[in-house]
Amino acid sequence: MVAQWETMTVLELRAFVERNLWTYARTMPKHPHEYVLLWNSSSEEDFFRFVMTIRRRGYDEYFYTKRIRYLDVDARRYWTMGDVLETTWVLNRTLNTKPDVPMVPNETPFITNPPDPDDRC
Repeated sequence: MVAQWETMTVLELRAFVERNLWTYARTMPKHPHEYVLLWNSSSEEDFFRFVMTIRRRGYDEYFYTKRIRYLDVDARRYWTMGDVLETTWVLNRTLNTKPDVPMVPNETPFITNPPDPDDRC
């Protein structure tokens, strides 16, 4: 059994993406994106491995005033809402309009964001 905190290879990331049904986030039409929920994912273990890959190999950018860690795979940008692992339940993606940022280890520690009651998928 692979521990949920291990990262995934690009091939494993692609396989996870293909195995899951991504839902359009209709509540945010100005920021079109899709998401998959933990309890609807094909594998809880792989869901968390994907999250940890974002956190360990992604890059930081701001979405308005909120710092988000992103991971680019095949012209898509993936992210979570920045919660601690135990309360992370949504994985988001959108089309990436810039060239993919290479997936390399990020030496900056991932810092969770404080809960925001206005956060949505």
